[in-house]
Amino acid sequence: MLCWEFEEMGYRVITAASCGDAISAVGDHKVDIALIDYNLPDGVGTDLLRTLRLAAPYLPAVVCSGRASRGIAAEVGGLGTARFVAKPVAATRLHAIFRNLLD
Repeated sequence: MLCWEFEEMGYRVITAASCGDAISAVGDHKVDIALIDYNLPDGVGTDLLRTLRLAAPYLPAVVCSGRASRGIAAEVGGLGTARFVAKPVAATRLHAIFRNLLD
């Protein structure tokens, strides 16, 4: 549903169902910001973000999880231009975070 809401806001959305798909997507497309779920079928969002940093060191990112954790938030905060957000989160709130990270 977030994909549809972001498209309605004017975003061009590229989806990836796994860490591997996300790494390929960043290699194949110009990506301005990444929204990463923490729990992925083939890894966790913070490991994915570390890998993405190799290909795109300054890529702003938001990692979200339904399991709010200070440990995850601290880990994400230490990974450069990245934020942690607990789910559920509205597309409008994410949009505001995106704008802040991109400014």
